[in-house]
Amino acid sequence: CLALRQDAGLVRLYDPLCGSGYLLCVLAYLHWDSLSQVVGSDVDPEAVRLAARNLALLTPAGIEERRQELRSLAVAYRKESHQAALAALDQLEARLHAHLAVHPLGSQLFQADALDPQSLARHLGPAAVDVVVTDLPYGWQTQWQGDAAQDRDHSPTWHLLQALRGILVPGALVAIATVKKDRVAHECYQRR
Repeated sequence: CLALRQDAGLVRLYDPLCGSGYLLCVLAYLHWDSLSQVVGSDVDPEAVRLAARNLALLTPAGIEERRQELRSLAVAYRKESHQAALAALDQLEARLHAHLAVHPLGSQLFQADALDPQSLARHLGPAAVDVVVTDLPYGWQTQWQGDAAQDRDHSPTWHLLQALRGILVPGALVAIATVKKDRVAHECYQRR
């Protein structure tokens, strides 16, 4: 997506089904130079709380908070895994400082139903997102919910694409990871 948007300058990246925020954090660290902001939302308030903890790792304060937690665990349980996590955190902190020397990276997180265009517009505004990257719910532990998920004429994925239309800038890209059986299609989108 970033290669296709390389002429667009810094990109606002959005994951409307962010869950723990893992994907946003990884993409932020891997592609910091190309991003202006990472944005995440989820319908589940517990997922949003977990994503907030993980997105905090994109800030010096978040790194320091995690360091204090890991030190407490290392003292309490004396496990090698906690020491290894502290060492990995030092590496992450060094990478963060190198990224921050280039430019700050904003983040935004909110609770919303990704199938509700009004909810997305309320939090993001019109034509506000350059790239959407998300992983669709599947499996036994996650599933689509709500009225749009029960629509027999259109799939939940169609409703997601419909809801995203109002927040995308012209030429925006949407990348969706899903299981093979899901058919991702919407008449207003062009496959690349």
